[in-house]
Amino acid sequence: MQQTEQGVRVRIGGAPCLLTLEIERLQERMVALGHSGQVRVEWTAGINPGEYFQDETGKDIVCLNPYFIVLMRLGLFPLPWPAAFCPAPLYRKRLLQTLAHELRHAQQTAGLTDVSEKAPWLSYEILRNIGRGYIAVALVGALAIQWLLARELLLPAVIVGSVLIVLALVYIVLAYLNYHLDPMEVDARAYERSNWQEWEECLQLKSPPNP
Repeated sequence: MQQTEQGVRVRIGGAPCLLTLEIERLQERMVALGHSGQVRVEWTAGINPGEYFQDETGKDIVCLNPYFIVLMRLGLFPLPWPAAFCPAPLYRKRLLQTLAHELRHAQQTAGLTDVSEKAPWLSYEILRNIGRGYIAVALVGALAIQWLLARELLLPAVIVGSVLIVLALVYIVLAYLNYHLDPMEVDARAYERSNWQEWEECLQLKSPPNP
């Protein structure tokens, strides 16, 4: 990551740009919304456009990836798109939407929204435990298939494999619906669509200075 004291360098639509974050304005905006303003925004790499979490001290952390935007959201999955192949106006809008989305989660955690006390259909702990259970079943199933194939019992092996596939699909559907219908995610997606312009002063995009 080409990060400087002034910001982070990124190629947008093939042209070099300097992306800077006005953290004081961001904190002032959060305070105006009733938040404590104790939010840290970090630049990240990878392909995940954005993430929100709290550290061990309870401070809100927003991770923002300047190299990939959310081209569109496909329910459970935000579709990432590289900044190098994105026109600057779309890049700026999508990056601001991602910032607004993650900051909305900080507002929700602070109890500043109507959905702060609403839980998803399945808790993420339950969903995670279901996933771990499926992994265990899949491992046993793989051993069973290997044992059946070694004895040329093709039909039972196909049946066991089919059951594993169906269970995997059921889990994927559960995870998709749970995320897609999560009240906090629904609220954050609606907020990013309608309120992203409120955060325009927090991000500055300009040509980098000559070295």
